[in-house]
Amino acid sequence: MEKDNNVIQTPAVVASAPAATNAPATVSNLLLFREAYEQVLPAAAALREEELLPVNIDVPSAVATTAGVLPKIMAYRAAAAKLEGFDISHFDQLQLRAFAVGHAHTRFQTASAPPEALAALNERGIKLRDTMYLDAVALANRGMISGERIGSFKANVGYKNIAFDLLGLAEVLRESWDKIASRTGIQPSELSEAELLGRQLVDAVGMREQAPAVVAQVQAQRQRNFTLFSQSYDQVRRAITFLRWDHDDIDQICPSLYAGRGGRRKEAPAPVPPTPAPLNTDTHTPAAGSTAPATPAETPTPATDKAAAPAGVGLPGANPFAELKN
Repeated sequence: MEKDNNVIQTPAVVASAPAATNAPATVSNLLLFREAYEQVLPAAAALREEELLPVNIDVPSAVATTAGVLPKIMAYRAAAAKLEGFDISHFDQLQLRAFAVGHAHTRFQTASAPPEALAALNERGIKLRDTMYLDAVALANRGMISGERIGSFKANVGYKNIAFDLLGLAEVLRESWDKIASRTGIQPSELSEAELLGRQLVDAVGMREQAPAVVAQVQAQRQRNFTLFSQSYDQVRRAITFLRWDHDDIDQICPSLYAGRGGRRKEAPAPVPPTPAPLNTDTHTPAAGSTAPATPAETPTPATDKAAAPAGVGLPGANPFAELKN
């Protein structure tokens, strides 16, 4: 795929969503959103101000919806690539941009959270850190993990310390997961939660130190990421709608992100009716002194031009992407 100002390559690690397994999610999987966000930054920065869209839907729900239907969507990539004038990069970039706006939304929420939200996050982190620490000590006593490595994670206080305790404990436990999975009460979901809480605390503290300027910055960046994501999703939905027009199943394949809100889709222009032929108003005037009635005016001839107006974009018989041509 060629690069331009608005298209970037999708790395192999982001090409598919993490598979569901019985093993705990890896750190690299949890970092997919951050990596996607960083990759999309150049394309987001290239957007013009007049292109930006308002963030008027629930971003987490939109990202979750996209992730859920992505396999169905990608099944139509090959067919969409044959549509004249369609930019297939919208299919290729959809997941990357969905992950990126998900991370941008998290950054915005973290930056704009009130102080009590940070305190609540810290409280959750302390409880989880203490639970994990006690289990880790038991495992260390059995010689299943290193006791030296967990010694520094006890009773630390402060937002940053709690964050690094969570991240450190999760790393130690993941490294030995094959040995300890059946010997501990710690759940894979708790390791993932510890990593997520740790990153959120680090981000929250850093942003709090730079607020309020950072709030405006992350809000603007979220809007740029949302615009990229929305553009790709709309174009993908448009292509699949055309391909599946006779089946009327677009909402099962690529549901609208604006369902129940009236949508923001533009209606196709109504066909323009043919212009009727002008009426013939000439009449025959009888000769002087004649009693013959005047011949009535000729009946207007209906217009015979049956050329229909061009079909609206996206309707059968029309090129759905003609407006994308230069």
